[in-house]
Amino acid sequence: MSENKQIYRFGEYMDRYRRFIGEFLKMSEIRYCDKGELIDSPQGEAMHSLHLVVSGVIECSFVSSTGQKKITGFMESGVFIGMSALDGYLNHHTFSCRTSAVVASAQVEKIDSWDTDM
Repeated sequence: MSENKQIYRFGEYMDRYRRFIGEFLKMSEIRYCDKGELIDSPQGEAMHSLHLVVSGVIECSFVSSTGQKKITGFMESGVFIGMSALDGYLNHHTFSCRTSAVVASAQVEKIDSWDTDM
């Protein structure tokens, strides 16, 4: 593939991504979260929404079978959390605010009825 085609495809992808984010934000509730606040259901329960981190830092962790908390990562601006909610799977991690954060949250029911023909 030529370099010009790669640049065009990347530009096309970014345009679709911007439209997707715009549509997601229209259906979302903007939440201002305090440090330590859970983003959704804890580990072992089903998540109810898809979340987009707008600002702040979100900690991803789980409790092992021995009862130890393991931090597996940090999510920052632009990252989606809760993709498992779309398929109805149980949450394998707990997502909590490491700092104060702003999160855009859309309930699964709204996303399921969304016309994704972009």
